[in-house]
Parts: sequence; structure tokens; C-alpha cells
Amino acid sequence: MMPDRSRYTNNPTITVEYDCRGQRKTKDFKCVYEARRFYLTKDKANKNPKVIKGD
Repeated sequence: MMPDRSRYTNNPTITVEYDCRGQRKTKDFKCVYEARRFYLTKDKANKNPKVIKGD
């Protein structure tokens, strides 16, 4: 179960970059926990994820 996102409204937007079909793609997340889950999923799939921004 995902945590209540309203508690995390002051958190920065996190951008994760990853490999996809021979190129790099980016995806933005407002929830830290969603970004972490996405990062771990891509890491297990050997997609070389990298956090490139956390404003």
C-alpha cells in the first residue's frame, strides 16, 4: 500500500533516467516512494537507472 501522498507535497520532483530500446528516457515522480520503487524495478531489469534531478 502506498503512503498518503498529501504528506509529501513539499518533497521535490525526482527525475529518473534509464535505458530503453537503445536510448535514454526520463520519468518524473512527485512521490519519493514511487521513484524508489521505479528505480529498483529498472535496476533489477538491468536498465541502468540514474537519479538525475531532485529539485
